[in-house]
Amino acid sequence: MKELPESFMKDFVMESDLIENLFFNQGKLLYNHPFNKNVGHFGSLQYAIKITKEKRLLEESDIIEIQKIILEEQKIYENVPDIYIGKYRKINVKIKNTNIFFSDFPKVPSMMKNFIKKVNKWQKSYGKHCEEQNIEIIGRFHHMFEKIHPFADGNGRTGRLIALYMILFLGLEPFIFTSADKKEEYYPAFQHRNKMASYFVKKYREQKERIKIRAEIKIPRLKSSREEGNI
Repeated sequence: MKELPESFMKDFVMESDLIENLFFNQGKLLYNHPFNKNVGHFGSLQYAIKITKEKRLLEESDIIEIQKIILEEQKIYENVPDIYIGKYRKINVKIKNTNIFFSDFPKVPSMMKNFIKKVNKWQKSYGKHCEEQNIEIIGRFHHMFEKIHPFADGNGRTGRLIALYMILFLGLEPFIFTSADKKEEYYPAFQHRNKMASYFVKKYREQKERIKIRAEIKIPRLKSSREEGNI
């Protein structure tokens, strides 16, 4: 796995926070604060990268740790109950401004075990699928995770990091979930797992095209004074 540029990682975190409308410290995004690579949202991204490099199968403890690292930072700026941090939810939650509830909380542990079982089975056999088929599968896993909504808070940020981990696990080009997509593409994709799969493929293709265009741009190397004969 090649190293992710720090600019990509910062933008991934910033956009993920913007999707959730997270503003801290008198209206400023946490993104505006110096990054600490070991804590908070940025730290959880580092954790996701670490387990990718270990090339090991995803575990429930990884998901819980990612959420915990994210929420421990949020607690600095907001009143986040300890029971919300690093633990599956003990309350029922619903989609904001609706009467649509997620699964009853007692079902969460068994649903997450089933989620991990499915993910691990795919991780052992992903070679049977082409790139875009695997991206579609990751999109469906993202849909599945967010529909379970295992935590009282931090599900969106945690789910997007898990998706990033899966893409990196395959050695493919990762993309950024942008706040610009939120209303028109990303949130509507939660209507059905196949819509989310299509959204993932679209984002993946766009990212590959950007990389291709950058590679095709020839930037002439400036000659040094010595090469110009001035020295």
